Amino acid sequence: MNVHVTGAWTEERTRHAAKLWRDGLTASQIAAALGGISRNAVIGKATRNPDLFAPRRGVAPRIARPANVKQHAPKPKATAAIFRAPPKRVAAPPVTAPERPHGLFRHRDLSIDGATPIAFALIDRLQCSWPLTDFEDGDGPDMPCCGRPRRGGLAPDSAYCAEHAAVSRGAA
Repeated sequence: MNVHVTGAWTEERTRHAAKLWRDGLTASQIAAALGGISRNAVIGKATRNPDLFAPRRGVAPRIARPANVKQHAPKPKATAAIFRAPPKRVAAPPVTAPERPHGLFRHRDLSIDGATPIAFALIDRLQCSWPLTDFEDGDGPDMPCCGRPRRGGLAPDSAYCAEHAAVSRGAA
């Protein structure tokens, strides 16, 4: 969320921030002193007004490292005894999916008497799109479909005629 506070930077606050900047205060300290302004707002103001907020020269003082820091012993060099060849892996036998009987999901026998099958590519939005082939046979634009009027005419909740809608719900 991008929040801009209108009037947060008045001319007086800008001059006061510039004075604190010249006195060596950090952006966080200036923001705390002014109140209601973030550290990033102070940095942005300093970046956009280099004439008021002179760039600071020099590097921040380094903190001396304590003398009693324990030095790590050098790592021992690797010997041939440490690095052995990894054990040979025995490949597991390939896992294959159990075969299911062909035609487990049969649609071929679900055509309705008196219905003329129509190619899937020729079905319009008012016709049943129940496929009349088995799932294993694949699909495509030439796949034969029921083609009878859909259940409820323009009902958006079904792509099938009443009979095939019942089959899809397991009611038939």
